[in-house]
Amino acid sequence: MDLQMGGIVISENTINKARRFLVFNLSIFDCRTKEERELYGELEKAKNEEKQSIKTKLMDAVRSFSGIRLIDKKVLFDSKSGEAKVDKLIAGFENEAVRLSPLLVYEEDNPKYFPLVREIIIMDCPGTSDKETYSWHEIMLEQIVRDGVMIDGEKFIVYSSSANQMKKRQVCLMKEQFFNDNQSRLMCGLTLDVINKKGGCNTGKYLAYTSLIFSKSVEMLVNINIDEVLILPEFETKVIDKVNYLDMESLTIEETTMPVPVNHMDGAGVFLPGIFPQSCQIRGGWIKGAVFPFDFRQFIIEKQKEGKVREIIKDAWGDNVSVDYVRDNIKIILNDSQLKMRKYYDSWEEYKQKFKENGLKICINNILHYPNTDDPIVLSAYQFYQTIPRENVTDERIEALTALTIETINDAKVNPDTALKIMGIDLDEAEELEPFYASIKAYPQMLQDPYVKRRIDSKIQSERKKAMSGRPYIKGYYNYICPDLYAACEYWFCGIDNPEGLIPKNHVYNALYSNTDGVTEVCCLRSPHLSDCEHGIRQLEKSDECKRWFSGMDTVISTHDLLTKVIQCDVDGDECLTTPDRAFIDLLDRDKLPLYYEMKKAEPSEVNKQYIFDCLMRSFKNEKIGDISNALTKHLNMAYKVDYEFVRIMTAYNNFCIDNPKSQYMPSLEKYQDMYCEWMERENPYFFKYAKQKETDKCCTNEVINKRSNVNRISKYIENNTKSNKNNIWRDSIDGKEFKPQYFMDSDVKVDRSSETYKALLDEMARLKANDNEKFREQLRKKYNASNDDKKLGYDVYYFYCNSKIQNIIKEYYSVTERIGYRRKAATYLVDIEYFQEENKESSKDILWNCFGDILYENLLYNLKVKPDELYRVKRNAYKKSEQLEKEIAEMVEAVQQERKNTYCVPIMDYEFEWIRGLSCRKGCERDQYLLYLLLVQYKREMKYLDGLENQDAISKDRRKYVKIYKKSKYGKVTRTTFDKWLEINKRVTIADKGLKRFGNKELIVIKDCKKYDKVYLQLPKSKENGKIAFTVENKNPMIDFYLYTKDVAVKECVICHRLFPVADGNVKTCSTRCSRINELRNKNK
Repeated sequence: MDLQMGGIVISENTINKARRFLVFNLSIFDCRTKEERELYGELEKAKNEEKQSIKTKLMDAVRSFSGIRLIDKKVLFDSKSGEAKVDKLIAGFENEAVRLSPLLVYEEDNPKYFPLVREIIIMDCPGTSDKETYSWHEIMLEQIVRDGVMIDGEKFIVYSSSANQMKKRQVCLMKEQFFNDNQSRLMCGLTLDVINKKGGCNTGKYLAYTSLIFSKSVEMLVNINIDEVLILPEFETKVIDKVNYLDMESLTIEETTMPVPVNHMDGAGVFLPGIFPQSCQIRGGWIKGAVFPFDFRQFIIEKQKEGKVREIIKDAWGDNVSVDYVRDNIKIILNDSQLKMRKYYDSWEEYKQKFKENGLKICINNILHYPNTDDPIVLSAYQFYQTIPRENVTDERIEALTALTIETINDAKVNPDTALKIMGIDLDEAEELEPFYASIKAYPQMLQDPYVKRRIDSKIQSERKKAMSGRPYIKGYYNYICPDLYAACEYWFCGIDNPEGLIPKNHVYNALYSNTDGVTEVCCLRSPHLSDCEHGIRQLEKSDECKRWFSGMDTVISTHDLLTKVIQCDVDGDECLTTPDRAFIDLLDRDKLPLYYEMKKAEPSEVNKQYIFDCLMRSFKNEKIGDISNALTKHLNMAYKVDYEFVRIMTAYNNFCIDNPKSQYMPSLEKYQDMYCEWMERENPYFFKYAKQKETDKCCTNEVINKRSNVNRISKYIENNTKSNKNNIWRDSIDGKEFKPQYFMDSDVKVDRSSETYKALLDEMARLKANDNEKFREQLRKKYNASNDDKKLGYDVYYFYCNSKIQNIIKEYYSVTERIGYRRKAATYLVDIEYFQEENKESSKDILWNCFGDILYENLLYNLKVKPDELYRVKRNAYKKSEQLEKEIAEMVEAVQQERKNTYCVPIMDYEFEWIRGLSCRKGCERDQYLLYLLLVQYKREMKYLDGLENQDAISKDRRKYVKIYKKSKYGKVTRTTFDKWLEINKRVTIADKGLKRFGNKELIVIKDCKKYDKVYLQLPKSKENGKIAFTVENKNPMIDFYLYTKDVAVKECVICHRLFPVADGNVKTCSTRCSRINELRNKNK
């Protein structure tokens, strides 16, 4: 919706999307001296009895360091290419600080380009959780806080650490010169001296507030004039209600009726409709919080007519402000709590002067994406269900609760709209679609295609796992929690201490649901949701006055109840899930009282480097918030009987933990400490297999215990009712029609399967598909981007290459009499090859759709007898032609192929070959020679990789003595099973595990067990000066090269994939079952 503002139309589109940038992410480890690195290397390989002595030496070395610590340029940049090391970079969203950097220059025609900002660096600070001692890492951090650190010849200082960074044990470094040049802008005219002279600041809050400049923010196209902004006092009342009062000193809980102080506008402000596109969070010059649309100007006008408005009000400093001035000049009202360093300015006028002098702007931090439908659905969270009384969650209610989830997942198999939604395509928002997605929308029968099924099914399984993690779909949407702004204006302008407002007690107003017939009640939910007291059931207020005064899609809450205490929220941009879903609400217990306890206020103190370090240590060594949440989850799901007193105390403890970086206060758990530690050490609930990707053996498998859990029962029901297998998830036809791939063909093109063109395309597609994987494409992209900074491609480099290769074949055999374009002919031929050749029906069609999807879509629309109701503009696949670019990319493809091949290439020396052949093997273990050879090759490959690393100082001597044999094959790691597969010849073998044990008994190797892998120390033969290369290993499977050299086993080339493979039977023509099947189908086609 467009909004009018002073003659300028503002819509959500006028808010630029936050752009990304890169910064270095370094570690305390990078600051070590040579002596410290050597001692750390010794510590890593030391025996247990030696470790304490070496650790003492390392501590002494760190403590005795004097001067400024250094990080060399080679830690940041590759010495050969000069490029920043990818593993040392992280991406962030633009913010106030990085916009001051001259290095923040974007390429308008290349949105994927992220500039590298050098003035700011994130540093990881590992250490110990022991609160009584400091580790050597922490001593180094103390030195860096005190003295700074030299990075690539520039001095950096510790500037701040946000609450999120404190959880990760990180600090933000800033180049000292950059800070000196921009201090006034970064701190809106304040200095540390000014802050300390005016009473100081709690160090935790100081670090949090100085981190605000790193919050994501985008500048508005129309700047906000700070003279049109006003800061008014807090709107706080005492709400008398019944609560579960928790005394954190005695750890006792009592049901009582008491007055509870509530700051109704804590972190919330108001703007005249049209100033911002909608409710949003803002940043700029110490300002933080949310702002909501409300026409306070009209409110003042109407109340003045009624004679109910005061002439003079007080601003946050207590200075007089005319209400007429507010009415005529002010467009945004902020609350005292939103200007985080307000007390260090003497007046609003002084702050505005500093704001303007430093060229600061009010920027948008976040705007929620509200639904475009009247009946939105979202994934919920498992925490919402685990706190519901178990007796409420019957089998019938689980069936009702999960019906929407099961219907959505199964509908994606037949409904193109649902399928596209699950694949991440929002048809309501998309301005243009990829041809593949547009074709599915236009031609639903595509859902029967095996290729489409496979692509969609992977997304369906992803959504299914999310649902099985305790996150079923429910009706509702996420929105901001908005205070009753009418009541706030009554408080500010009318002087009413306890205003009535527009929202009655235990009600909320939500523009979507308050104006929906039949919906009278909603539940407000917020994460984290930890206790049984946090389901905010509220009646909907449906008055015309609410509809008139409250715009937007936020949930407006009452000032007469304790909803903010129920769902543990503020109104500074906290989001809640507002749901009218009866299947969910009917599960809830309506008799729960809100949990209330007093939080501690942080006392101010002088801010100095020592206090900053002490604050960091207290925060870093604080309880892990995730541990508390997980302990509660285990108890709620696995305890024989839930101890709700324990749950509520741990909920409060968690919130003290969250607030600790600012308050620097933590209560004691006393008698609950042992119970907390016990549950923290217990195995995970079964659904964590999906929710946290925990391994099955680390989750509870006891069925009796698992059936206690609401979430496990919900998860199991979804699992059983969305099972997918090849025969029952897809319909044979959709709308009574079968999928016809010939609709993608151009009827003017006659396909000749016996032609040279067809045969050449068939062979070329097989070759191109061999490299069509994400790892290869990413490697190619990096190589292209590294050498073409000024010519970034808007599409995948590999598909440009594929397009060129295919079109070149068409051109070679093309006749001008055909009167059809190269791409059109290529597209139709490839449709025949990909959809009608038996060998390709089940294979990937990524190349076809990424190169010629636009033509396929055009053909589809032309051939459909019944045109689709809605057409979408599609992204063009037409790749710009350039012979030079084609040649350049072709060379890069060959180079990447060679680079990948080179990772396998290692020489085998003659004396090494003799050593292998000299191994005596007992009967039945003749292949031990082969296994020893494989160990040698893998060792050489690992050493080759280590030799290619730039920072050789980081590689210990011990690391060059062993080869890693992993226990699991994730990420392509070599395991014992890998060795067995390399040794296979026509049939499966399992000899590696026993063979390694035999080698250990012969003292050929020493195996040291580690968590993820075994270290295998090889007793290698001594190298000889006059040694010669016997042969070079060039294949991923080293046995191919061994057999070629020794002739122990015959080696053939597969007639399908052209890979070399060992054969025991001379009649075998293919290397695998898959290739055998393709060969069989090819012969059938002939």
